Amino acid sequence: MPIYFSFGYKDWRELKNMEINVKFDSRSTERRKGLQLCLLYFMTEVCLSSQQVLRIGGIFETMENEPVSVEELAFKFAVTNINRNKTLMPNTTLTYDIQRINVFDSFEASRRACDQLALGVAAVFGPSHSSSVSAVQSICNALEVPHIQTRWKHPSVDNRDTFYINLHPEHASISRAILDVVQFYQWRAVTVVYEDSTGKWGHVLLYYRGYNLHFYYIITHPFSDSHYSLH
Repeated sequence: MPIYFSFGYKDWRELKNMEINVKFDSRSTERRKGLQLCLLYFMTEVCLSSQQVLRIGGIFETMENEPVSVEELAFKFAVTNINRNKTLMPNTTLTYDIQRINVFDSFEASRRACDQLALGVAAVFGPSHSSSVSAVQSICNALEVPHIQTRWKHPSVDNRDTFYINLHPEHASISRAILDVVQFYQWRAVTVVYEDSTGKWGHVLLYYRGYNLHFYYIITHPFSDSHYSLH
């Protein structure tokens, strides 16, 4: 019983490019059926055992006294946990490419995002500063690559793009959570510390109208020691 095999590609994993030609003696019907079942079983095992590697990109801002940001540590921790739980993404292994940039450097953020997209990343995570986020989001939206964000959502800017996922809670959810804490401890005065004066906390504090609460506001820059307060 002569058997001939010819393959269009040398790698067994590339089954879509594989061609198998088998010639049997006409008198060996049972052997033919047995061999066909063996080949089918073998090809099924190859398909099931093949692992897909999915690369995602992470762009994180760093400071001189902080070589690794909290966002980067959380990012690595999440990828490690997903890879350990084989039920979440069967036959898929996550890997990442991390790029670190200086704060407020939108040009560098754009360049690093282009480098990661050239590597074939499936999604881009970060950065967190508004100017850098806008630059990376525009690139991802143009190339239709998901952009994962953790910053405060600005509807007037973000609604124009579609290829992004914002994991930051809505201001209404934050307002309810803060109010629950204030009411639980029966506070009458609250100090609010935030990082910029863009007015986003104004939407949150409007939620507390009608409550007997007195707020103190402190605006502080996240990357310097200077701050000022409003009463």
